[in-house]
Amino acid sequence: MHFNLTSNYKNISELCDIIRLFHPSAVFSEQGERLELFYSVENGNVKTIIEYRGGQFLGEFPLFSEADKYIKRALKNALYDFFSHLTGEKKEWGSLTGIRPTALAYELLARGVKLEKIPAELIKEFRLSEAKAALVAEIVAAQREYYIKDSPLINLYINIPVCPSRCSYCSFISHEYSRCGAKLLSEYLEYLKKEVVFARELAVKLGKRFRAVYIGGGTPGILSAEQIRFLGEILPEVSEVTFEIGRPDTVTEAKLDALKDIGATRICINPQTLNDNTLKLIGRNHTAVQFFEAFELARKYSFDINTDLIAGLPNENAGTLIDSVSGVAALSPENITVHTLALKAGSRIKEDSGLDSVLYTYDFSAAPVYETLKSAGYIPYYLYRQKYMLNGLENIGYAKPNKQCLYNIDTMEETLGVLACGAGAISKAVFSGGRIERAANFKNIGEYIGRFNEVLDRKRKLMEK
Repeated sequence: MHFNLTSNYKNISELCDIIRLFHPSAVFSEQGERLELFYSVENGNVKTIIEYRGGQFLGEFPLFSEADKYIKRALKNALYDFFSHLTGEKKEWGSLTGIRPTALAYELLARGVKLEKIPAELIKEFRLSEAKAALVAEIVAAQREYYIKDSPLINLYINIPVCPSRCSYCSFISHEYSRCGAKLLSEYLEYLKKEVVFARELAVKLGKRFRAVYIGGGTPGILSAEQIRFLGEILPEVSEVTFEIGRPDTVTEAKLDALKDIGATRICINPQTLNDNTLKLIGRNHTAVQFFEAFELARKYSFDINTDLIAGLPNENAGTLIDSVSGVAALSPENITVHTLALKAGSRIKEDSGLDSVLYTYDFSAAPVYETLKSAGYIPYYLYRQKYMLNGLENIGYAKPNKQCLYNIDTMEETLGVLACGAGAISKAVFSGGRIERAANFKNIGEYIGRFNEVLDRKRKLMEK
């Protein structure tokens, strides 16, 4: 559908996101069907008028504060209520379009709302379903022992932006190994090591201590055992070091030995699906059998193991998703992360003409992922959402009790800063009051190397603010 949305609220794009909940392919232009939303603040309430097709829809919403974010919430609820009435649909996440629903739960806790009362407040304030409101509260409960803010602690992220091949759903700036080559990767690691040393020295200078290390990508499993040890020489001493191996076909005994030697405590082996036809379709050059073999090999070590799965891959449905979830859960890894496919600009799956509109018709919301993993002994411990996710769903990290990943909690809740090293890595500083600023490294490996002094200077300026 085409809409011409006008409002006396300044940020129209935030309001458009609500309309996309009900019309994912909505287009906004002056030639579209006229939809007007106007508001006023009176006696501690936001009063709204929506005019559409010659009719009016009136609303009134209590205002906790006249800060812009609370006015925006009221207007989003007004549009949500209007389209829900118009279409007869209710969305599981209600009027939420942001990344971190758990942040709203922590906001309620800060207001003095008790944890057991949070689901009811989320339902009232944001129109969440009972199931999603309860899920948010459950995740906050699973985080609370590990949740830290206003602390001198900081995390270290190390990026390996190289993959054996490019997956069709991927929008990250990563380099295929066949194009990158061994020589450039080796040179990249030399500079990466220098940046990590710089980051460690900067942390000491600023009185910061590292809490966790995460080596991600890309596919860090592309590194040789010798290269893994090379990086391990400069890692700080922390209780949690995650190495995201990624593709099962990159796992070898020599690499696992190297990971043990450098102090890795947690590794990620990510099948994404156990359906071989899907794996071939999305451009992953491995099979489900290779995943099982890699997992069995890694189980000989003391690592906590995470596996990633994706809901909504092409040619799959709720049944094939549950087959993958059940198959992975039967192996009893310490962590299982279930992502929902997001149709991102820059990915081949998005650029494939017409495929995105077809995918939006697939319904995975009925797949009992939560119930399957709960019955297998897992608890949900972190959650985030992205725009353009299928069925308006979410990404959830599940863990066995007491196996929550500290880095994931800190990152998803944005409570601690991150010194991020490598091409495409984004450092983050968290200031008192919750203000967050970021500094991004150059995405291209060649530019990262060629402008390395700028990389260090950006990081220093961010962290010394």
